[in-house]
Amino acid sequence: DEELMAVVEPLLPHVSAEEIQGEIAAARLLADAEAQSPNGAAADEVDIELEDDEEYGDEDDDQLEPATPPSVEEVRAGFARIAAKLAGSG
Repeated sequence: DEELMAVVEPLLPHVSAEEIQGEIAAARLLADAEAQSPNGAAADEVDIELEDDEEYGDEDDDQLEPATPPSVEEVRAGFARIAAKLAGSG
């Protein structure tokens, strides 16, 4: 008899390499901030700056050639393959 309300995030994933890399950097910084917090502060209590994420760079970057990032279509096709596997049809 009670009304039910849920807050959900959209199910549209990031599709550009820049968006995906930004999300990875943000998650790493959040994990570091939570690990360093004396009381295990929640994500909304930690002030995070996304500018200086040099700590997570690969130490062999000078020797590696940068890969060409996938196109939006390639990312979407990859998500479709993952979804098919999770649904048991792939």
